[in-house]
Amino acid sequence: MKKNRQRAFTLVELVVVLSVVALLAGVVIPSGHGYLRTHRDARRLAHIELLAGAIERYHADHQSYPEPVSSRAFGGWEASCEGSFLQVLVDEGYLDHTLLDPINDANFHYRYWVYQPGRYDCGGRSSYFVLGIKSFESEDFAREHRSLLACRGRDWGREFAYACGAGATFER
Repeated sequence: MKKNRQRAFTLVELVVVLSVVALLAGVVIPSGHGYLRTHRDARRLAHIELLAGAIERYHADHQSYPEPVSSRAFGGWEASCEGSFLQVLVDEGYLDHTLLDPINDANFHYRYWVYQPGRYDCGGRSSYFVLGIKSFESEDFAREHRSLLACRGRDWGREFAYACGAGATFER
């Protein structure tokens, strides 16, 4: 008569399997985290382009830029992490929904401001706007997507990870 034996893992086999799984997780998780940072940075750049386009369409229809909501915490700039960032663009149909930074905190957010004509020696006879991404998460992404938005009196490319604007003649 044959005995019915159940095959089970030994303690050594379990330790080996768990060690291999831990080693693989140590390799896969950091590279996945880097991918997520780069993906969020790409979203930030896409959001800024959509926002700039919506602001320019608003200007074409109203002959003025949306009025920014000043924040003391962010040097007077309207900041996405402070509340209703450019809500007028959604309310008037220029955007489907409010575009916020994927993290949207004090370190990662968007900023917006409208300047009077000629401010910082920017050429042009009308007001102009500047829209900026405060920070990128990936240093490689930041190096590849550097903006050079500046006028003689101010360099927004140094103040932000990325900046764009319209309504003035900028030195790029």
